[in-house]
Amino acid sequence: MAENNSVRTEEPALPPLPAAPEASGLLLDNEDEQSSSWPSQPEEAFSYGEVRFLIAASTPFPLTIAIDNTIYSQNGLFGTIGNYNPVPDGFHEVSIHYSYGPRLTLFRKPLPFKAGQHFTMVVLDSETTGITISQISDIPCSSLNKNYGCYRAANMSSSGSFYDILLPGGESVFRNIAYNTVSPYKQAEEGLWTFQVSSLTCSETYREIPVIPAAAFSASCTWASPVLTLQADIIAGKSYTTYLIGNTWSGHTFRALTVEDGSSSPKILNPESPHSSL
Repeated sequence: MAENNSVRTEEPALPPLPAAPEASGLLLDNEDEQSSSWPSQPEEAFSYGEVRFLIAASTPFPLTIAIDNTIYSQNGLFGTIGNYNPVPDGFHEVSIHYSYGPRLTLFRKPLPFKAGQHFTMVVLDSETTGITISQISDIPCSSLNKNYGCYRAANMSSSGSFYDILLPGGESVFRNIAYNTVSPYKQAEEGLWTFQVSSLTCSETYREIPVIPAAAFSASCTWASPVLTLQADIIAGKSYTTYLIGNTWSGHTFRALTVEDGSSSPKILNPESPHSSL
């Protein structure tokens, strides 16, 4: 059965991506992959998009990722994210293989890229193919209020997981973020924010707050002890995503990685701190 690698959101989604390959471990062709050397302003920039790669797969070995035989990420390890680099408009073949040892192709598939848009490609574990990619559009929210930025969260941790993002007072920012999904952006007032990752015990009628304001809403819900606390420094007019990656049972510990979207560098924000059970 083909695997669907598109990311589900509450906003209109991109068209479904092609099915993942049915098998891995194919020998990489004898291709001369070229390391990327990008100009600051590529010619005919209007025909290019921008792409970066986040390694969320639990592989213990470094990975090399290429698009049409041009290397975009080399020696990538779990929890690392690269800079945006230009990619021409249209479909292009993305391939992943180990950086060292036998040159086995772990993933190979044509994926669509659109000029003028930014994408984060998340390398994930796959129950059927070993490794797969989720393609996330980094188009920010628009019509921002003064002194507000954008914030969203993506669950790229482990299959079957669901998480909620809360303010310390218990107000629900995002609810039931399933594995391999990303929430819509919400406006967040400029400043340093503390969020908790947990699971609510409320009914489905419990609502999310519409924006993330300085004057918090009062919570009327009980919630499980948070498994993670993180901070994000929101700057007005900019967009941010917190990626939840890893798990609670292996060396790839559950963690949050918050990055600025649409920026020339990842600009990783304040790290998270784990919570111990109460």
